[in-house]
Amino acid sequence: MILKGRVGVLIKMATNSGEKNSVYSLSEIANLNVGDGFGELALLNDGPRLASIVCKEDSHFATLNKENFQSLLGFFYFNFQFEI
Repeated sequence: MILKGRVGVLIKMATNSGEKNSVYSLSEIANLNVGDGFGELALLNDGPRLASIVCKEDSHFATLNKENFQSLLGFFYFNFQFEI
């Protein structure tokens, strides 16, 4: 979670799609600000990251390891049942 600052979200995009030896570049797809979070998909799916984060200004972050993240999800799941 971003406590201070602003970051950009970058993903790898093929610049010559369809060719055997594709060339890739990074494209900015979003900006995140204070209170926004990122990286949860890797914690949920044990998968590789799909994006990179670059700081746009001095930034501070709060982090959770996988065990604490899952404990927090379980707490909310069992204590706050939301109807959609």
